[in-house]
Amino acid sequence: MKKLLSLTISMILVIFVASVSVFAMTESKHRNSTAGKAGSFHSENTYSVSSKTLSTICGGDVGTYIYYPKVGLQNSFVRSKSRKMTVNLYEVDSGSKTLARRRIGKFDTLNGLYIPIFWNDSYTNTARIESDSCPELQLCWKIDKVKGDKSTSVPAGIIDYTLWVY
Repeated sequence: MKKLLSLTISMILVIFVASVSVFAMTESKHRNSTAGKAGSFHSENTYSVSSKTLSTICGGDVGTYIYYPKVGLQNSFVRSKSRKMTVNLYEVDSGSKTLARRRIGKFDTLNGLYIPIFWNDSYTNTARIESDSCPELQLCWKIDKVKGDKSTSVPAGIIDYTLWVY
């Protein structure tokens, strides 16, 4: 009876450890976007984020957490709730980019800052984007111009983000 109990407990532990490791995620360190220009796409640095569990990476296996920034657009930008920000997450290999995910945020004022607010992904690539377990991820973003803007200069830190991979 003790052997059976011991074997049962061992099997439960193996199943538990296996199920926990399937959902393990690796995150990059916290990053702030660099300065850019409204109206055109701006590319951030490319970072490698190794997977703990996958040998083949699809677009749904990578992503980004976007946090409320500590910096907003300056007063030279018209305060419009119709202004959008597109954030594309690419897997980059040998100069070619494969779109993994896209998020679209709308601008609003929060705590006195005119910032982008993001909800869900608007696109997720279900195809394989990387054949090894270490995708090279790059965030590219664009802020739409609105009639009446007096500037196109976007400050560094308009996006506060972390990249992740399963």
